[in-house]
Amino acid sequence: MDQQPQTGSSLVAGLVEYGPELALALFSGFIIYAIALLAISYRRRIPGLNWLGGHSLTQDMTVSLTLLALVPAIALTLLLAADSARDRETRAAAEMKQATAALEQTLDRHFHNHQLGIASLAESISRAGRFDQQSIGEWLESHHAIYRDYLTMLAANSFGDIVTATTMLQGRPERLADVRHNISDRDYFSVPMNEGGTYVSDVFRGRGLGSDPIVAFSSVVRTATGMSWGIVEGSLNLEELGSNVAAARLLALGAELLVLDSQDRVLYSSTKDLNKLDPLPDARASYYGMASTNHTRASSSIGRTRDDSELVSYQVTDIGWQIIATRPLQPIYQAAYGEFRLLLILMLATVLSAALLSMAIARRVRQPLHTLTEAVRALDLDGSEAQITAPPNAPVEIRDLFGHLATVSQRLQSSYRQLMAASEAGRHYREQLEQTLARRENEIQSRTRELEDTNDKLRTLSNIDELTGLANRRHFLETMDRAWRHGLRENEPVSVIIIDIDHFKAYNDHYGHLGGDQCLQRVADAMAGVVGRSLDIVARCGGEEFMIVLGGTGLDGALVLGERVRQLIEDLAIPHVGSVTDSILTVSVGVASTTPVRGSDYDDLIRAADQALYHAKNDGRNRVGRSDGDGVSIFVADAAAFDFNDHIDLRPIEKQ
Repeated sequence: MDQQPQTGSSLVAGLVEYGPELALALFSGFIIYAIALLAISYRRRIPGLNWLGGHSLTQDMTVSLTLLALVPAIALTLLLAADSARDRETRAAAEMKQATAALEQTLDRHFHNHQLGIASLAESISRAGRFDQQSIGEWLESHHAIYRDYLTMLAANSFGDIVTATTMLQGRPERLADVRHNISDRDYFSVPMNEGGTYVSDVFRGRGLGSDPIVAFSSVVRTATGMSWGIVEGSLNLEELGSNVAAARLLALGAELLVLDSQDRVLYSSTKDLNKLDPLPDARASYYGMASTNHTRASSSIGRTRDDSELVSYQVTDIGWQIIATRPLQPIYQAAYGEFRLLLILMLATVLSAALLSMAIARRVRQPLHTLTEAVRALDLDGSEAQITAPPNAPVEIRDLFGHLATVSQRLQSSYRQLMAASEAGRHYREQLEQTLARRENEIQSRTRELEDTNDKLRTLSNIDELTGLANRRHFLETMDRAWRHGLRENEPVSVIIIDIDHFKAYNDHYGHLGGDQCLQRVADAMAGVVGRSLDIVARCGGEEFMIVLGGTGLDGALVLGERVRQLIEDLAIPHVGSVTDSILTVSVGVASTTPVRGSDYDDLIRAADQALYHAKNDGRNRVGRSDGDGVSIFVADAAAFDFNDHIDLRPIEKQ
């Protein structure tokens, strides 16, 4: 742990330890001085104390009044500084304890909700009694939309084969087709299958659908006869441990947060100096005072680290996870040192004022001290008319002083009444002004929100093709420009795919323009989900022509996607009586790819893709044409070389 001791915090730590003893020593010295001064007033000479007597009244009053202000002020400053530091530490410890307890409750509630949710999902599927891939997939998607903290969800049959799965992409659950994995060796499959009920796993790294550290929630799905059909499972995202409100509260206090599982493996560290799933080093555990931790459920504990430099709060969740939060004491003591300095300044100002006042009183006041004291006491601002008159035999200076006191008393009372009236009027005007400002602020915020909503709608409409809901040509060119500049900067390839519906004019002539529009919409819906990255887009660029831009994807990956689009449209099996090449609707596809260089232009890439499309049409249509350095040719997909589902992320196929 990094420590930077500072003079202020070290001084406050010393005051916490020895402040009361120093204050007691000062008071003892002052009492000894007062007793000695009293003894001098009864005897002319006391051995060793002659220096206390024989002074003038002015000197004696000045010294005595100064000490009378100085000693209590210093003692009070020491006591208040020590008490303030202890109070700050106590409050900081209470805040840490409450915050860690709140985080523990948040995690327990979070896990409990997900455990109930997965059990409810399994029960819903069992009650529905439909175990086909489509029905279970719909259940998974609806459940995943509610529990968005799941990275993935899956359903597996009694043999452990995954039937269907979903993943969270851009805040929405997306179904993964043809996921071919077997999970029969996983505890989250075998335990609920053998024991029934709901199961919560230890933390482990995923495989197949991802390698992130996760916690699996699973529950058995039963048929109407009570037989175990399989399980449903959700993989909880541990990346969000530090982003909930309770954790944010701890971090806002300046604390460092560490979350361990029941095996002392690191799940989250706000300092980022520990790797996930690594065991906590023994030195760090000893520093936290965890050498004898037994992982049993206990109330929140609060204390200090081994070197007394930090507060440490410890909490254990229902599933055995350990929450450790540390907060340095140095900033707490440094803040208390600021208060100590302020008290010290006030103390010095008080002592200086007392010394000056004692000197003034000792020099100016001689005989009428009592009368003057009573006159000053009569001076009040409560509105009563005080009678301030000098004694009949008072000297001229005292009479003048009493006269001034009487005048000042009257003026102060008059000013006091005027000030109270002005204060009341000011309060009224301030309330009116605050109400007016609040009303104007609400009007401005309302108009601003309306303007922003209108701008967002206009921006969306300007980028969307009205018929198909895909991006229009303008949006396509904007994305193409962005992908081109990205490829130029990162030296990555950019690919373009042009799709044209075969014999679409004949389709329109036979089925009418309404049928043609419906056909375009079905084709657009089929292609809408083939890409999903920020530099990829599917757009309708005019009539029956569609274009796809793929940033960071080479020719091999683009050809795979082009073949996928061709096959998707063919699989729609839309009847096309007017086609001279096939009985159903088909598309021809042109694919081209290049790596941008300075001085180049993406218009050449689009022309190359258009030439490949032209070649595919001349070759009989329902083809994927490719354009590369060797010219244009027809791409022939080898079913053994790739699987569409292996290229959902559009990365190029590695050559075998």
